[in-house]
Amino acid sequence: MQRTAIDKSDWLRVGAVGMMWMAIPFTLFALAQRSINSSLAGMLDAGTLITTLIIGVVFFGSPIIRSQIVGVAVGLVGLLVISGPEVSASGTRALGVMLVLAAVVAFGVSGHLAAPLLQNYGVLPVIRGALLAATIVAAPYGVIAGVGSEFDWNSLAACAALGIGGTGFAYVFASALNRRVGSIRASASYYVIPVVSVVMGAVFLDETISAAAVVGTALVLVGAVFATTTVVSEGDELLIAAEAVFE
Repeated sequence: MQRTAIDKSDWLRVGAVGMMWMAIPFTLFALAQRSINSSLAGMLDAGTLITTLIIGVVFFGSPIIRSQIVGVAVGLVGLLVISGPEVSASGTRALGVMLVLAAVVAFGVSGHLAAPLLQNYGVLPVIRGALLAATIVAAPYGVIAGVGSEFDWNSLAACAALGIGGTGFAYVFASALNRRVGSIRASASYYVIPVVSVVMGAVFLDETISAAAVVGTALVLVGAVFATTTVVSEGDELLIAAEAVFE
């Protein structure tokens, strides 16, 4: 397992990864889900596939082919179909949608910031540094919010599940995939997020899903297939993510 020390000159970039991949989007999702349900948040999160490609082309010089342009167009239409009814429903729900979309943009930026660091230093050093930076930034908000609150075992268990699973293991394997195949291809893992969100929301939280949201999500995923077309043609890259952790 590679454990390369990060150069001082790259610590600012590592901190930016912590902000854009962890601190900012996690905070935005938490605020957003005070007004929208988890299923809708998961559907909108699939837009990360689209924002990753757009940001890569515009700001990081990533190459793009015609099918990917079509994919971006279809994906953006899908996001409008998902968010349109929610934005017009009420100001509170509209704000929730906007916060999730802002988080999706942050995710799109973070993959490109992280990719060269992961190549140079390996997965664990970068994730460790990014988590440290995110923790330093987010900790004061946790302390402020904790004043006057009461301890609850269920809340602690939920936070542990998020920290160990959704942050710990998920970020290690996502980083390994990013290192192995690049940020745009790695974003293909977001295909499964809407499905998991909808199923878990319906089973555990009794959430209902609008027809427009389902149609919009289908459009986002179809667009994502075109936008990440090189992934489909080059085999199952997700299966080799575990190997990359130990390289």
